[in-house]
Order: sequence, then structure tokens, then C-alpha cells
Amino acid sequence: MGHLSQPTFNMKKTRTVIIGAGGIARHHLKGILQTPRRASVVALVEPHNGSAEAAIGMVVEAGRKAPIRTASWKEFLKSDVKADTALICTPHNLHYQNVRDALKAGLDVLVEKPMVITTGDALRLKRLAARSTGILSIAFNGSHSPGIRKARELIAAGRIGEIIAVNAYIHQRWIKGFSDSWRLKPEISGGGFLFDTGSHMVNTTLDLVDDDVREMLVRWNHHGAPVELNAAIAGSTKGGILFTMLGVGENIQCKSQITVFGTRGQIQTCAWGKFLRMKTNERNDFKDVKLKLGVPVWDTFLQTRDGKLDNPCPVDKGVRFARFMDLARKSAESGEVVRAR
Repeated sequence: MGHLSQPTFNMKKTRTVIIGAGGIARHHLKGILQTPRRASVVALVEPHNGSAEAAIGMVVEAGRKAPIRTASWKEFLKSDVKADTALICTPHNLHYQNVRDALKAGLDVLVEKPMVITTGDALRLKRLAARSTGILSIAFNGSHSPGIRKARELIAAGRIGEIIAVNAYIHQRWIKGFSDSWRLKPEISGGGFLFDTGSHMVNTTLDLVDDDVREMLVRWNHHGAPVELNAAIAGSTKGGILFTMLGVGENIQCKSQITVFGTRGQIQTCAWGKFLRMKTNERNDFKDVKLKLGVPVWDTFLQTRDGKLDNPCPVDKGVRFARFMDLARKSAESGEVVRAR
């Protein structure tokens, strides 16, 4: 059986196994390859030749040693390759088992969003993570973004006063881009646009309000697809903050904006924290907030492992999103306002 070492916190080079080598894994791989002194890819678990070859090719082209490739996690465990971390980029329905096995093996884990499909699985992972020696972090770009962390600091410091409301939207040519993808198979994906790209909007909005949802009303449509494509959401938090969210998966580009309305100003950003601007009573137009943008999720994951940063997206945020989606489905299916227990 492969030897899986315990996590370290001393800037030691991190040995990573990537589970799933599709497009999002290769996106993360670019960040890993930018930190050659801090991380290396020692193994790749991917059953499909095309995806595996593309990822291995990126590693070799960067002048790094090609990782071993196995078709399954069990096959990897039989190898003698040592690893410290696991990057999980498999289809949504596999996340729970992948994360569970990696944590039990003593690895630190970075898992693509959403963490899991069901609230039950989210709670099971929460209990496991509490007993595990490994770190579990979810790759929600917004939570990992210095922009969103800075926005939370500004809000907490009272720079825009008391939060009254939040308005958020996100749109993408999603249905065209994934017309032949597992993302349109609900038993694998767990949901449609709101559960996939739209989850970034939901997670970042909840990060900014820093409050639990009290109630919501949801309208969504499928337009002939097996999953929801467009969703309109209105609700309030337990603290009385009003929120509206709009997710459109039959549109153009991939854009988002989130506006936080306070009693003394506003903050604007997007689902991924790619920009941050603010205006207050003293200034009538938005001014960009200076900060370091474009930091890869992988980089903040390494900072978390090194003990330099609190985990920006721990298991609790995976539970929060799962519960949000439970309420959204219940409201969309019933046509009524639903309230959290």
C-alpha cells in the first residue's frame, strides 16, 4: 500500500496527488506549476486517457518530472508513491467518497466546489474532518480571494455601516458549454447552473453577509433541460439582511457582480473576488480598493497548510451551501416561501 504521510506546516515541499484531471484540475495545475519549490505533482488518478495525457503533458512541458498515473484511487494506494495533499476535481457525486478516503489516509484535501451533493454527506464529512489530522478546504474562489477577505474586513470595521441588503447576479453560456457533459445529469451533478457556476455567487454572498439564511422564495426553470438553468431568489437572513440573487445559465460570457448595501455606503465585488470597490457617504462614486488580486486558490491552500492563513473555506461552508440548496429546491418545487429550521 502507498505510504501517505501526515501534513506538515513548515514550508516543506508538498507532494500532491490529483484525483480527476479534467479542465478545472488543469486550471489548478497551472497554479501548482507556478510554485515548483513549494509543491510537486507526484501522482494523477484519472481513468480517461485524454484527460490524463493532457495533465501529464502540462507537467512535462513545465520541466517537471511526470507524475505516475493510475486509473483508480485503490490502484494509487497500492503504489509506493508518497503524498501529503490531495486535489479532488472529480464529478460532484464522487466528492464525498474521494474526500472521505483522502482524509482517512491522513492527507490534507482541497476539493472542488460544491463539497458534496447532499446535506447528509456534508454533515458526515464535518464529523470526519473534526476527527481527522488533515485539513479540508473547498475551492470556492471567492472565499480564497484576498478581495473577499478584504471586503469582510471593511464590513466588520463598519466602513459602510450596518448591512441592509445584498444584490447578486451571475450569468454564463453554461448550457451550450456543457451540452454533452455530466453536469446535465442530475444523478451525477446534483443540480444545474445554480449548483455549479452559480454556487460561487451563493457562497460569496453568504461570506459577505456572514449570517445564516432565515427564509427564501425561489423561482427557476429548466427550459427542457434535466437540470435548472435559470434561478431567481429573494430572501432574508436571521439578522434581517435582505438578499436577491439571479443566476442565468442561458446567457453570454461568464460574469458576476455582488453589491452590498450598508447604511453609510456600498461595496461591490463579484462571485470570485476578482475586483473590489467601495463608496461611502463621503464619496459619491466607487473607488477601487487596492489589494493583491489573481492569487490562485492553490496558493491560499498552501498558506493554510503552512499555518500562515486560517482556512478560508472549511467544511462548515460546504454544509452551509448544501443547506441553502435544500431550501432552494424546496421553494422552487413548492412555489412557496420556505424557512430554515
